[in-house]
Amino acid sequence: QVKKILSFCMIARSGKEIQSYVNLKHREHFRSAILKPLLDEGLLEMLYPNVPNSPKQKYITAKKGKELLKSLEE
Repeated sequence: QVKKILSFCMIARSGKEIQSYVNLKHREHFRSAILKPLLDEGLLEMLYPNVPNSPKQKYITAKKGKELLKSLEE
């Protein structure tokens, strides 16, 4: 699922877009179990890090995430 999300987020996506892409209904579970760990590990990054709760917040694959994707494809 991580690989799927990182590939999907090569273009900046909202949390709602990512959540529906991985077909999860429960927003809080998605945020705590999937989104937060990806952000904490530096695989995803926020487009507006100074305003984490912005309604316009989007997430994009970070450099570390792109490197992980590349190594998974080899």
